[in-house]
Amino acid sequence: MTATAPVTIPYGFTPRDYQLPFLRAADAGIKRIVVVWHRRAGKDKTLFNLVVKRALERVGAYYYFFPTYRQGKKILWDGMDKGGSPFLAHIPASLIQSKNDTEMKIRLINGSVIQIIGTDNVDSIVGTNPIGCVFSEYALQDPLAWEYIRPILRENGGWAVFNFTPRGRNHGYALYQIALKNPDEWYCEVLTVDDTGALTRADIQAERDAGMAEGLIQQEFFCSFDAANDNQLIHFDHLIAASRADTAGDGSTPHTRVAVDVADGGVDATVITVARLYQTKIVGLRQVARRFPAAESPILAADAASALAREYGADDIVVDALGVGAGTAGALIRAGHTVIPYRGGGASDNPAKYRNRRTQSYLCVRDDLAAGRVAFATGWCDDQDEFLAQMCSVKSRPGAERVDDLETKEAMRQRGLKSPDRADSWAMMYATQAPHVASHGFAVTGIGDMMTSTEW
Repeated sequence: MTATAPVTIPYGFTPRDYQLPFLRAADAGIKRIVVVWHRRAGKDKTLFNLVVKRALERVGAYYYFFPTYRQGKKILWDGMDKGGSPFLAHIPASLIQSKNDTEMKIRLINGSVIQIIGTDNVDSIVGTNPIGCVFSEYALQDPLAWEYIRPILRENGGWAVFNFTPRGRNHGYALYQIALKNPDEWYCEVLTVDDTGALTRADIQAERDAGMAEGLIQQEFFCSFDAANDNQLIHFDHLIAASRADTAGDGSTPHTRVAVDVADGGVDATVITVARLYQTKIVGLRQVARRFPAAESPILAADAASALAREYGADDIVVDALGVGAGTAGALIRAGHTVIPYRGGGASDNPAKYRNRRTQSYLCVRDDLAAGRVAFATGWCDDQDEFLAQMCSVKSRPGAERVDDLETKEAMRQRGLKSPDRADSWAMMYATQAPHVASHGFAVTGIGDMMTSTEW
């Protein structure tokens, strides 16, 4: 019998100095880790080597999540480092029992399995039992994957590492905040190019000279959660200013409105927003999200919206009247409310300027925020961080002929983002034929003409 030569793990990998604190934290037994590292800091190379090490220490299933299956295949399964060495080469061939290219799965000789998974197919992980997970580019992933995995790791004593560069104040930022506030359970660090020295200021200037947008530079290399990309529609600092603005009226008679973005009972929530509309400003009074069973969602959404409308003395209720929203709108009409149907894909008031009603609404939101015509009451939203994250996630459509043409929701899902229900509910405040507060006020005349039986 021929003796097998010993293998040292990590194999073909020497960590950089700035990667050592994270690796030491993992070796110390910390089971929840967030690493916000700048672009080209070696995130996936470092984390993949950690997965291989862990898979050889404890037999089990280890998942490496990417926002999409395609990204996982391109970046890790088929990917190479800058020296041309495949990432998979960090697993010595003598330790591999089998390899499945279709499922991007490797079984080791000790029985452990390492698999690369895209969270664009989140249902594929239901019923599984991993003991170690990496969420790569978590800020671009469907956060539902973590919700599925979290109780499994809690029960089996498993671990999870999240790496990403910021994408505004979205679910990645929210998780980063959780990690900061729980140092006994979480390890958390942010590393910019100034921290690592992996790139020089001259390198960054070269990117700038080549046309890279300053907002993107701040995001990718300096890990800014607040930097705005060129195609980001709504800026975070404008939202913060609105959160601190005076909520008093402007002397005009206000119009109180409720807007309901109705969910079908699935992953998305029904979001109900209440605002007071003045001639020169709009004040957010309350926003709540509710999840209802699919079969009862239209009626329960109507009940919740009706209760809030009566509590705040609303003049009308805007309802996303497509799909399940039609049932909600009908129930609200029968309850005696004035209802305005909203169809984001429908025609705008100015088709030459706005592709559809949703584009027009969001452009009005953007303009009013930038001009300081919006104020949010203290504690108005039951999840302010999620509201801010969703507002900042709305972008102009890449490659659009007009910069104000919005990215579709399907494209947002491909970026790993869920439907921006809270942001949509706020944008629905701009549903009337003259939606811009500064130019037109919020005229509500003519609503009866919209409410024919053919609407439903």
